[in-house]
Amino acid sequence: MSAPPSAPTIDLRSDTVTRPSPGMRRAMAEAEVGDDVLDGDPTTRRLEERIAELLGTGDALFFPSGTQANQTGIALVTEPGTELLLEANAHLVHSEVAGVAALSGVQIRPITTPDGLLTADLVRGALRPPSPHVPRITALAIENTHNNAGGRVLDAAGVDGLTRAARDARLAVHLDGARLWNAAAAAGVPWGPASDSRGSGAPAPGRSANAWGAGCVSRASSPRRECTRSITTCPGSVMITRMRSTSPRSCPTVRPSDRPTQRRTS
Repeated sequence: MSAPPSAPTIDLRSDTVTRPSPGMRRAMAEAEVGDDVLDGDPTTRRLEERIAELLGTGDALFFPSGTQANQTGIALVTEPGTELLLEANAHLVHSEVAGVAALSGVQIRPITTPDGLLTADLVRGALRPPSPHVPRITALAIENTHNNAGGRVLDAAGVDGLTRAARDARLAVHLDGARLWNAAAAAGVPWGPASDSRGSGAPAPGRSANAWGAGCVSRASSPRRECTRSITTCPGSVMITRMRSTSPRSCPTVRPSDRPTQRRTS
């Protein structure tokens, strides 16, 4: 008697190991494309609008990677020479080559947890009284799901508690939501208004976006370009859009176009 066939292996290391389907590849080949630096990429713009709609924010901006989305989000909610609160084993601590310091000039203040899940009490315990000897804390970063904690999910009540604690301390909030859709499904909550900035992941080569209140995208364009130099056509966004139309502070500025009006000569 022959041995029964073994079950197929499911690789859960990252959403990026997911292979595009033939339909996704066909959508990339047939997509309407443009230049994000010049006049805009229409397919990417539709994806950004869809993410903003799902999350209840005023706008969103596409990024080629979650790390770039994270770093841009941190740049928007912090100030150089200040401090960022986050869980001690967060992706921002261990997997982004000190980008918070290098790109935003910000010091991290890791908070140790037993299970990777921040609580409002732990955040309050990390706050320090004003002093000329310590940096001012400007923001709190939350990771949901938490990659290095085995994909632990912070439920809606936990996120709300952290957000209230941050607001009480006059801190901005950044949500590293590379697996935000998975966290929402596990917690049984519908899509809704986002916190200050939010990264969203989907299984495709280009797969992240940040969602903010109206007006923040224009501020995010400069730090995004520092990370990416420039983006022309974005075929990865086509895959995300076709696959499932997926995937702060309030910015008081009026959103101008984030596309340069001056054309290159070379």
